[in-house]
Amino acid sequence: PALPSGEAPRANSSHFYMYVPSLKSEQEQHAMRLVLRANQFPNDPAMCNRTLHLYDDALTAGLGYTARLIALALLVAVQEKRVLILVPHASARWCAREPYTLGCYYEPITHCTYRPDWQNISFKWSTRGSSFGLEGRRAMSAPHLRISTSQVHRSIFWYKFHPPQTLFAGTHELLFKPRAWVRDAAKCVMRQGGLRGGNYAVVH
Repeated sequence: PALPSGEAPRANSSHFYMYVPSLKSEQEQHAMRLVLRANQFPNDPAMCNRTLHLYDDALTAGLGYTARLIALALLVAVQEKRVLILVPHASARWCAREPYTLGCYYEPITHCTYRPDWQNISFKWSTRGSSFGLEGRRAMSAPHLRISTSQVHRSIFWYKFHPPQTLFAGTHELLFKPRAWVRDAAKCVMRQGGLRGGNYAVVH
């Protein structure tokens, strides 16, 4: 589907680097979710040949902040018309078995297949070429690029930019759907604690 209408990206704006549509209505929020899913589960298999590989190397970040960084990387991927793929990092800090990422606990975020030879990708995503405009950047860039959660954290164009929570609601819905065994384990814990959905609150 086409991107929902919204403010045109500006070269000196965070919007230039990320997909940040207008979300003023339920229709726009629904359209945003369709765009995210179409990006990650493309009907055209050829779209799987244009990817953004995300390495989770922000080793001191907790799960909540890591989720935010992954969501921002997804917004970059959508803007660049790339499929975001979680790639194993040497630390394997979340999971010591396949796929060595948060994918151990959450449903796959794409049906595009990860290939081990992509580990050797040397082209790092950057904001270079912004003067050529978004389409120019897309045309000039390599088919496969890599990005990392630490890079997203360090990049200055995220500062003072806070996407609306409705946008994160859409990214997190796609990125963090618990696997069946996780849902079963959660139900077991709730039963043991005498909890029912809706009658308790979680606080930090």
